[in-house]
Amino acid sequence: MTPEHIIHGGTRIVPPAASDPVASHSAPGGYDIPFAVHAEALRAAKAAAVFSAQ
Repeated sequence: MTPEHIIHGGTRIVPPAASDPVASHSAPGGYDIPFAVHAEALRAAKAAAVFSAQ
């Protein structure tokens, strides 16, 4: 089960529901290939949150 949102490094991460199509959360030409596992996606989101907080 995915939590509604996660706070990491002062940035709110809102994961999409597993049933949501990836394309609905991507900009055209952006990254539109889903991660293989939830933990990998969460790790990438947390790294992006740390980067954006700098």
